[in-house]
Amino acid sequence: NRAIPCVSLSLDEMLTVHGNAWDHSHAFDDIGQCRQLRDVWERMRKESRELRRVWKANDMRALHDRPPKNSFRHFRCVRPIPKRLKNTLALLQSHGLLSGLRYPAPDQVCYEQHGQDIIKLIAGGWLERWLGAVLADAGIAWRGARVSAKVLEKGGGSQEFDFLGAHRNHLVYWSCKTDAKLTNDKLFEVDALRDGIAGSDFHIAGLLHAAPVMPTMRAKARRMNLHMVCALEDDAAAQVIRISGG
Repeated sequence: NRAIPCVSLSLDEMLTVHGNAWDHSHAFDDIGQCRQLRDVWERMRKESRELRRVWKANDMRALHDRPPKNSFRHFRCVRPIPKRLKNTLALLQSHGLLSGLRYPAPDQVCYEQHGQDIIKLIAGGWLERWLGAVLADAGIAWRGARVSAKVLEKGGGSQEFDFLGAHRNHLVYWSCKTDAKLTNDKLFEVDALRDGIAGSDFHIAGLLHAAPVMPTMRAKARRMNLHMVCALEDDAAAQVIRISGG
């Protein structure tokens, strides 16, 4: 392919070649959808470190019906709702991801959510959307790309991919982790998913993370032919684009 350009397979076709298929019952985001709100995801990326210091998803207790019967959500926090969380909720409301935002008590919040699980989005889902937006604007001729897509594997079972795309007959896979601490098992998880989707010889796999990483882990990733990018670095977008461009 490097010497003589050949037919460029689509993402769907490349999945078929390896005996895999989409799980059509699972919702996903097209990278074009992510691009539409890139400013939102970029702001959440920049503020994520400070938000994490004062809030985490486990602080919230649901006061609405469980399982929810509609889009109404009512939560109580273990402490008064932090100002940074309020600012993030206001940002999401201003872009139509939720509405009716109100605070019945200092430690409570209510809203209607529209298509996204807001708590999951704030806790870490924003990173996948940020990645999708960056790669939508990367100038790469994608032949299909999805965020939060689930694939049915030929051997049975299914796997969810935070980002999966294809260009120039390369599959590009990224796993997104917003954990406060990154351990070696996250690398092994990326390696296993890469092998399950297409093997490791010709394709690109990376781990986009928000936690500090020891040099020994980066060295291990290089030995496994895995890329690592800290999403909170100033040049994170440039790194992701360079790696994904193959």
